[in-house]
Amino acid sequence: MQTTDSQEIFDVLHNIFRKKKWLILGTIIVVLVPIFIYNETASPIYEANTMLVSEEFDNPVPGYDYDVSREIRFSNQLVEIQSYSFALDIVRVLPREILDKFSTPDSTMSEEERMDYIVSKIQKNISAFPVRGSNVVRISFQYKNPLVCKMVANAAAEVIQKRKSEIKQEGVAGLRAFIEGQLERYKGRLDSSESAMRTFKEQNRITSSIDREAEELMRRLTEAEVLYNAVKTDQGSAQNRLYALQNKLAEQKSTLIPSVMDLGSSWALKLKERLVELNLQYMNLKVQGYAEDHPKMIDLKTKMEQVRNDLTEKASKLAQSETSLDPLAQMEKFVQESVNLQIELESLKAREKALKSIIDGYNAKLGTLPTKEFALARLNREEEVNRKIYNMLKEKLEEARINEAEQYNTIRIIDKAQLPEDPISPRKKLNLVIGVLLGSILGIAIAFVTEMRNNTVKSPNEIERLTQWPVIAMIPNIQDYAKGKFRRTPSGGNENSDTERTYRALFSSLEPNTPIAEAYRMLRTNLQFNGLGRDYKTLLVTSIAPGDGKTTTLTNLAVAFAAFGNKTLILDADLRIPVMHKFFGLEREMGVSDLLEALDDLDSMISQAKSREAETNRVFRQEVEEKLKVNIAALEDNNSAPEESAAAESSPEASPLAEKNNGAPETEEGGNLPIPVGNKTLKGLRDIFNEAIKNTGVPNLSFVSSGRKMQNPEGMISTRPMPVILQRFKHRFNTILIDSAPLLLVNDTLLLAGIVDAVLIVLDAKKCDREMLLKAKKMMQNSKANVVGVVLNNYEVHGSYKNYYTSYYSEK
Repeated sequence: MQTTDSQEIFDVLHNIFRKKKWLILGTIIVVLVPIFIYNETASPIYEANTMLVSEEFDNPVPGYDYDVSREIRFSNQLVEIQSYSFALDIVRVLPREILDKFSTPDSTMSEEERMDYIVSKIQKNISAFPVRGSNVVRISFQYKNPLVCKMVANAAAEVIQKRKSEIKQEGVAGLRAFIEGQLERYKGRLDSSESAMRTFKEQNRITSSIDREAEELMRRLTEAEVLYNAVKTDQGSAQNRLYALQNKLAEQKSTLIPSVMDLGSSWALKLKERLVELNLQYMNLKVQGYAEDHPKMIDLKTKMEQVRNDLTEKASKLAQSETSLDPLAQMEKFVQESVNLQIELESLKAREKALKSIIDGYNAKLGTLPTKEFALARLNREEEVNRKIYNMLKEKLEEARINEAEQYNTIRIIDKAQLPEDPISPRKKLNLVIGVLLGSILGIAIAFVTEMRNNTVKSPNEIERLTQWPVIAMIPNIQDYAKGKFRRTPSGGNENSDTERTYRALFSSLEPNTPIAEAYRMLRTNLQFNGLGRDYKTLLVTSIAPGDGKTTTLTNLAVAFAAFGNKTLILDADLRIPVMHKFFGLEREMGVSDLLEALDDLDSMISQAKSREAETNRVFRQEVEEKLKVNIAALEDNNSAPEESAAAESSPEASPLAEKNNGAPETEEGGNLPIPVGNKTLKGLRDIFNEAIKNTGVPNLSFVSSGRKMQNPEGMISTRPMPVILQRFKHRFNTILIDSAPLLLVNDTLLLAGIVDAVLIVLDAKKCDREMLLKAKKMMQNSKANVVGVVLNNYEVHGSYKNYYTSYYSEK
């Protein structure tokens, strides 16, 4: 069952593609036409690509790296590439001959307007995409000139390198200048402290150092002051970097910095107070000599890191919320760095405050020492502090000079843009492939919709499934094998309809070596196997609607039977619109209707004769009874004269029995006179049958036309004469094929279906409606007709079957 359903589905799909192939092809062409026009008329667009990698190194200058996550820096970089200011920098580095290759919509534009248009064009057509799982960025530029694409893409890589380098160099240069200034300052202070120490010892003739307690106090105070001065130095360098960033931002938007740099909100003040408190605790422990890996030191560093992260996170959200409204979104990067620098400054200020408090405490303790010892300790401390700070600044200055001299860049070009050879748009082959796919999908969808809305049966299997009637023959379209015998007119009709009808009706005789003639012979064979001509002789050929080809099928089937040697009769029982007599060039008079009327008249006259005979017998019996009653009364009154009574009773003239004994009464209808049937005699009825049978010119094939037009054909078919006619012809012919009106149009066919031995249904394969077919099936069931099969007319033969038979019969 599953195999049958799958095969039926396959047949339906195959029929849809076969029937709607031109619709699908037309849809594909309709879709391809605008695509082809676009491919030929659209300006080619080229694309050039360059690839960069962002490589982060440890900065040799402590504190120079900004505390910004890699993801934020990477995202900011992508946004920066698509900004207006970035496109403007690209225009500034492009050669003049490349700028001249940009086409402008208006030749009268000023130079400033033209440059602004080029910047907008570059901003619109440039794009940056990250390579997943790496720090690699791919920069693309699209334009109709391939050389412009290459130059702009490479210029974009140079600009982003230059921008990154400028920011770094500004920070490094400011830091170096700050360190140089501080170094000169502390060199003078170191010289002064050394001179003061030497003078104090000479004046007071001091050769030994201070005691151990004072020495420890001085060591801590010295370390605190060294840390204090280092914090001040870091604070100054951070401030210089912040100024550099602010100047960079001021070039693009001077109103951006105050809003995002304001950390004076309530949440920021609380976090700053917490940061100062933690730094104070940390510095106290550090001055006291606690190691960096001590648990208390680690705990304090963790807490300070958490507070700084909170400040960074909230400041980042504030920066993003405010810069999101700014069309120059790349400034978010500078804003983020500025925020982190300010957080660093706040942290350094907290350390400064803590160390200042510690130093003040140690200075207070030094005040309790003896005067000379106190003065010596102070001078010793100042000299040591100045020496350590001076040495530290010298190291940082050398590091800054090395960093400035290296000129390293964290942006490295992996691949430079090359001159594109093929345009990326329009992609002609891809467009055509997409067009074919879209056209095919659209065409198939339209074909399915139209076919599903079509209520006709799709295949022989569907007919058998709906009706349980076997499809015993499939007749191809005669038009395909007519060999030019007739052709269609522009209006859709035929140049000679009668000639075409005759040609169609006798096609199997006129063109015996064709697939159609072979199909009719196969139909004959299938009917013979079914018992036609052996088990039964009368076959009604009908259809469910006009134009299905039942008459053509009947005549060609009759020719096939006659050619086989069967004495075959065609009976035209279509009493309303008969046309079959034209096929054979015969007159329609003296046919089925004449036989029906003659037999009906005969039946009526016989019935009337029988009625009159019955009436005569009834009157005769009544007269006899009355005479008997009279005779009985006379006997009772004349008992004295029995002889007369006996004589009277024995008299033949007075006895009605005598009349009866003498035979039936003489009537006009009695005797051996012929019984009239219309204007014919009973003896002439045989002549009517003989006259109705006409010769067709085809051996073994006879024809009975429909006869004269009748007023009530339905009433005549439903009476007894029709079976009598069929029975009469059965004695003379082997096969009787009966033509009738379409089944769903008139009731005549339904009445005939109940009289004949078998019924053959002819359906048009191209217009057989499913609902009409089911209705015909129900009507046949109600009439208890014996439907032996279905003939599928105008069936489109395709595939190897068509090729085989076409070539086979063409050779014959």
